[in-house]
Amino acid sequence: MATVTIKIDTKNKKAKYLVDLITELSKTEKGITVIDEKSEFMKSIDQSFNELEQLKKGKLKPKPARELLGEL
Repeated sequence: MATVTIKIDTKNKKAKYLVDLITELSKTEKGITVIDEKSEFMKSIDQSFNELEQLKKGKLKPKPARELLGEL
């Protein structure tokens, strides 16, 4: 199965209609998933703060900066 990502400017009425249509289809079709970027961003921020707390408590071991840059 291929994954397709589509960004839609919802300020336009036609784009809003398309987003609503895809959202409704995602409720009945198993192969369609709608992801809200804002909620994904907030999940990422929450995960970052959780990891920071675990680092402070000593439950996670920090990675050296060179290793992090190497992953990019």
